[in-house]
Amino acid sequence: MRIAILLIVLTATNGHSGLTDKFYEYSKKVIGESLANKVFDRKSAKKYELPTLPKISKDKTSTSSYNKRATKPYSYNKLTLEKRRPYELGFLKELNLVVRDKTITAHDAAKWLNVIEQGGSREGVYRALVLDRYYSDLEGMDIRLKNKAIVWLQHFCQTYLDLHFSEKKLSEFSLHLVKRLVTEKSLELSDAFENENDLHMWFSILSSDLAHQGLFESRARSNQSVEFYLAWSKGVPPQHLKSELIIKIHKLVNSLNKD
Repeated sequence: MRIAILLIVLTATNGHSGLTDKFYEYSKKVIGESLANKVFDRKSAKKYELPTLPKISKDKTSTSSYNKRATKPYSYNKLTLEKRRPYELGFLKELNLVVRDKTITAHDAAKWLNVIEQGGSREGVYRALVLDRYYSDLEGMDIRLKNKAIVWLQHFCQTYLDLHFSEKKLSEFSLHLVKRLVTEKSLELSDAFENENDLHMWFSILSSDLAHQGLFESRARSNQSVEFYLAWSKGVPPQHLKSELIIKIHKLVNSLNKD
């Protein structure tokens, strides 16, 4: 009887993906995931496991693993400067907004675009932004982390960075200081992976987890599929993966720290 009702519901919701998803989740509880997958013609979700997290080298200038990945012939790198320019400008605009809490000026956009087109990296631009006087002033402001941001940061740091912070410790730091420290540690860890597949798996599971928070406006960043991020990360230069780490961490903590 329950299956018959579900079949009627499935027919009625045909073409309405939002409703179908809701009834699919409900049906898994009623008749079990295996049968629900058959009724809704869905494949069982593949289980993924985080790779062993590498130890971050004390020699932070060591970039041997990163350099090997950076020299691969990515299709993006084959584009002309003119075709890459809109993507780099888009990154710079979003970076300034989520990191410095303000819209980038035309002067700064042109300055940092020139840095990138002269061989600079997205990560390098980020590090320059968080190490200048302006960001130092932001870190000195008494903007504390709200409880939901603290809870998420504890989960993120423990799961993806193997770092453990008490609620009390995080509550002592300012918002902008924590964002910088967590992002820097994430970038360092991404460089420490010797196995490229492990890096992609770590990034993809992390990105899926962040997407489940439901706080990203971007359709791509809201995608909860690990497979989606695996395919994406394997096809882009390392700097794009790093820039996504930077944007996602800053953006999510910003959102969680709002009233």
